[in-house]
Amino acid sequence: MSYGVMRWLVAMLAVATSSTLGCDGFPVDWVREGYIEPDEDMLVDTQPLWCPADSTKGGYTHMAMNREEAQAWGGRSVWIVDIGTGEKERVTEGMLFDWSPDGTKILFARKSGGVFLRDLRTGEEREIPIFGAPMDFAPNGKEIAFVGWEDRPGLYILDLDSLTIRWIAPRYGCDWSPDGRTILCDSLITIERDGTRSGKVPWAFQLGSPVHARWSPDGKTIAFGQYCICDECWTGRCAGIFLINADGSDQRLVVCPGALPSWSPNGKMLAYTALAGNHATAIWVVNRDGTGKRQVTFPEKYPLP
Repeated sequence: MSYGVMRWLVAMLAVATSSTLGCDGFPVDWVREGYIEPDEDMLVDTQPLWCPADSTKGGYTHMAMNREEAQAWGGRSVWIVDIGTGEKERVTEGMLFDWSPDGTKILFARKSGGVFLRDLRTGEEREIPIFGAPMDFAPNGKEIAFVGWEDRPGLYILDLDSLTIRWIAPRYGCDWSPDGRTILCDSLITIERDGTRSGKVPWAFQLGSPVHARWSPDGKTIAFGQYCICDECWTGRCAGIFLINADGSDQRLVVCPGALPSWSPNGKMLAYTALAGNHATAIWVVNRDGTGKRQVTFPEKYPLP
């Protein structure tokens, strides 16, 4: 593997913690300026999100690989893929952040800096006043947690009915627990929804703190990204995906290299981002025990419209 492997792994962890909207991101600016060579490792298909209401569907963000794609679809675009067949469909320009719990809407950001809800049934879009990222739907479908960087950096909650926003804690990263009572943040810190109490899932140190942590659908297990020692990386140091029980027991490596895990609705599999054989990142799936690793998207197979 080339040095680019380490570069994209760093980029993956940056995506997991980044809250900057309104820019093309990595590496779209480079693509448009023609700075990337075809054989260089590229961030292309990333940020997989399994539809919580349909195990056959997954959403993800596609970064334009060249100037022609950028002109046709925008620098980054939201796609939905059939997990089984790999058949994919472009939805809109932007970067995907979440599905609504019923799977009828997606939450995404555009280059303009706006954050939108799109109804997948009608195509109707609604801009909402979120000023940061990442962001995550509450299980009730009526609230969105997000990390903001304005006057008071930290974790916020937006009420979708009233469009009121409240700050709850100086934490980063967000994933609602399945019961809607707590929010899971980076370093496996948990915050009560009113911000009054916090806790921490104990984890074993590898080569950095856990990021992009995600509850399993039953709330018993957490998937997260963390740097680790991995034989598949030429440097030995990579980003991998771990599982840990909610009480902090049985921490184990599921797949390496890999980043940005997302649970299947039944909790038996994970979708994630990793390099494909063509020097570009793709969407993969794996069983929660680390078996059955399979590539779902193929970045070289994007015929222009």
